[in-house]
Amino acid sequence: MEGKQRSKPSFFKVLFSEDFTRQLRLPTAFVKKHGELLPENALLTASSGKSWAVKLEHTEDEECYFTRGWPKFVEDLGLRMGEFMLFWLAGKSIIHVSVYGISGCEREISNRKLEFESSDSAEEVEILSADCGLAKRSYRAEAKNKRAKTSFLEEEAARNPGNVDYSSPLYFEIVLKKHHRSRVSLRVEFAKVSGLIGEKRVVLEYVPKQHFTSVELDRKPGFFRLDMAWSGFIKENGLILGRTYSFEFNPRKNVIQVDEIKK
Repeated sequence: MEGKQRSKPSFFKVLFSEDFTRQLRLPTAFVKKHGELLPENALLTASSGKSWAVKLEHTEDEECYFTRGWPKFVEDLGLRMGEFMLFWLAGKSIIHVSVYGISGCEREISNRKLEFESSDSAEEVEILSADCGLAKRSYRAEAKNKRAKTSFLEEEAARNPGNVDYSSPLYFEIVLKKHHRSRVSLRVEFAKVSGLIGEKRVVLEYVPKQHFTSVELDRKPGFFRLDMAWSGFIKENGLILGRTYSFEFNPRKNVIQVDEIKK
């Protein structure tokens, strides 16, 4: 699996300047060759499965930098001068990262501070969205709006039975049961419409905590399945058996957003 991922466009960087804590310049040759593949906003995903939202800014002299969100990434991974980093494009807006220590060996990524848990982080994600020309609003407010919209549809359905379409190929709900602790399946239609066909990984976001986790997609006849990293997602976010959760693909962020439906 890893060999296939690294066959995709990739580049490396050696951290040799103190400036790397503030921003990181992508190799000029890489930007010239693959610039059209670089998103305006991306998720940097480490081997631990955690992801960070970062912005890619282009300059007039055709240079490209990781800027907003990058300092948080540096802090959480504890990056140090002299370390070697490998980046490769794994999806429309997903960039996988490996870190090699001064010893020359790939080092394990610590799980410390790997959640978007501060108000500053929430604000940062909002600003990234605004940079795409979208209105600023918090994801919690967005989740509330979604629930309000659902209530409106229910009222509309009561007044006009049969005229409201609840179905969406980008949205489904499950009641979390015991067998869901190790696996959750995605319909082929969901994968096709969301553009996940052919992708090896997808990023999940638990909306209430704004917590990101990268998981592999295991394709089976007739459906796709989230790999074992899903069980870690359940534990980290405190999902509870018997409760109902929604899964909605957000094309703006290229992630599947998971949220609890409170009835």
